[in-house]
Amino acid sequence: MQLHLLGTTPAPRGDAPRHGRSEAELNELRREISLRARQEGKVPSEEWQRFERAMELDDNLRRLREEGIQSHYHCCDITDVATSMRR
Repeated sequence: MQLHLLGTTPAPRGDAPRHGRSEAELNELRREISLRARQEGKVPSEEWQRFERAMELDDNLRRLREEGIQSHYHCCDITDVATSMRR
Protein backbone atom coordinates (compact mmCIF):
# COMPACT_ATOMS: atom_id res chain seq x y z
CA MET A 1 0.00 0.00 0.00
CA GLN A 2 1.24 3.45 -0.91
CA LEU A 3 -0.07 6.67 0.55
CA HIS A 4 0.62 10.12 -0.87
CA LEU A 5 0.09 12.95 1.58
CA LEU A 6 -0.25 16.62 0.69
CA GLY A 7 0.31 19.48 3.09
CA THR A 8 1.61 23.00 3.43
CA THR A 9 4.14 22.16 6.14
CA PRO A 10 7.65 21.80 4.72
CA ALA A 11 8.96 18.25 4.88
CA PRO A 12 10.85 17.55 8.11
CA ARG A 13 14.55 18.31 8.09
CA GLY A 14 17.15 16.39 10.03
CA ASP A 15 16.78 18.68 13.06
CA ALA A 16 12.99 18.39 13.31
CA PRO A 17 12.20 14.99 14.79
CA ARG A 18 10.86 15.01 18.34
CA HIS A 19 11.08 11.27 18.76
CA GLY A 20 13.38 10.52 21.65
CA ARG A 21 13.78 14.11 22.87
CA SER A 22 13.20 14.84 26.52
CA GLU A 23 11.06 17.73 27.73
CA ALA A 24 14.25 19.53 28.82
CA GLU A 25 15.76 19.06 25.34
CA LEU A 26 12.61 20.43 23.72
CA ASN A 27 12.68 23.45 26.04
CA GLU A 28 16.32 24.13 25.16
CA LEU A 29 15.51 23.74 21.48
CA ARG A 30 12.64 26.20 21.80
CA ARG A 31 14.99 28.70 23.44
CA GLU A 32 17.53 28.28 20.63
CA ILE A 33 14.88 28.65 17.91
CA SER A 34 13.47 31.76 19.60
CA LEU A 35 16.91 33.34 19.93
CA ARG A 36 17.76 32.59 16.29
CA ALA A 37 14.40 33.98 15.16
CA ARG A 38 14.98 37.26 17.01
CA GLN A 39 18.46 37.56 15.51
CA GLU A 40 17.00 37.06 12.04
CA GLY A 41 14.16 39.53 12.61
CA LYS A 42 11.51 36.82 12.65
CA VAL A 43 8.68 36.22 15.12
CA PRO A 44 9.86 33.58 17.65
CA SER A 45 6.41 32.09 18.24
CA GLU A 46 5.86 31.63 14.49
CA GLU A 47 9.23 29.93 14.09
CA TRP A 48 8.47 27.56 16.99
CA GLN A 49 5.03 26.76 15.54
CA ARG A 50 6.70 25.94 12.22
CA PHE A 51 9.07 23.60 14.04
CA GLU A 52 6.18 21.99 15.98
CA ARG A 53 4.35 21.28 12.74
CA ALA A 54 7.49 19.66 11.33
CA MET A 55 7.81 17.51 14.47
CA GLU A 56 4.18 16.43 14.22
CA LEU A 57 4.59 15.56 10.55
CA ASP A 58 7.74 13.59 11.30
CA ASP A 59 5.94 11.67 14.07
CA ASN A 60 3.04 10.83 11.74
CA LEU A 61 5.33 9.67 8.93
CA ARG A 62 7.30 7.52 11.39
CA ARG A 63 4.08 5.91 12.66
CA LEU A 64 3.00 5.12 9.11
CA ARG A 65 6.36 3.44 8.43
CA GLU A 66 6.01 1.43 11.64
CA GLU A 67 2.61 0.22 10.41
CA GLY A 68 4.18 -0.89 7.13
CA ILE A 69 2.54 1.85 5.07
CA GLN A 70 4.75 3.28 2.36
CA SER A 71 4.06 7.01 2.45
CA HIS A 72 5.25 9.93 0.38
CA TYR A 73 4.82 13.48 1.64
CA HIS A 74 4.46 16.34 -0.82
CA CYS A 75 4.62 19.92 0.41
CA CYS A 76 2.43 22.14 -1.73
CA ASP A 77 0.09 25.09 -1.59
CA ILE A 78 -2.91 24.54 -3.81
CA THR A 79 -4.12 28.08 -3.13
CA ASP A 80 -1.20 29.54 -5.12
CA VAL A 81 -2.87 29.58 -8.53
CA ALA A 82 -0.03 31.41 -10.30
CA THR A 83 2.53 28.78 -9.30
CA SER A 84 0.16 25.91 -10.02
CA MET A 85 -0.54 27.15 -13.55
CA ARG A 86 3.19 27.25 -14.46
CA ARG A 87 3.65 23.54 -13.92
